[in-house]
Amino acid sequence: MTDLHAKITHRLSELRAVAEAATPGPWTTPGPDTVGEWMIYGEKWAVAYAAVTEHPDPPPALRDGIGGEQANHNAAHIATWNPAHSLRWIEWAEEVADRHMPALGNDLLIWCWACNRSPDFCAELAGLASALDIEVTG
Repeated sequence: MTDLHAKITHRLSELRAVAEAATPGPWTTPGPDTVGEWMIYGEKWAVAYAAVTEHPDPPPALRDGIGGEQANHNAAHIATWNPAHSLRWIEWAEEVADRHMPALGNDLLIWCWACNRSPDFCAELAGLASALDIEVTG
């Protein structure tokens, strides 16, 4: 599980870098602008925009609902998970990972200090890995 802990902290570092490089949040979306368009606004300017044009034979991505009302739902979701919100979640996840960091115990076995058992059975690390789409083996 020390390998799992390393994978978790690596993934959290990647997510932190992406969030810190983006336009700071919070972000908002005013709701439907026009059919086939959406906007996401930061504090002073638009941070994302997309337009979907009418097409007689649309590609599958457009035909399957990315546009119109679905685009507005997507924009609202993206705005909700802005960098400020994402960084708060990442900080919480880092605290969980730190609290359940595997370390050597008295009998020289690797233990999760928070759970006081083998990190192979640490439900917190397994749950965090699952939330980060990291496969848990072993």
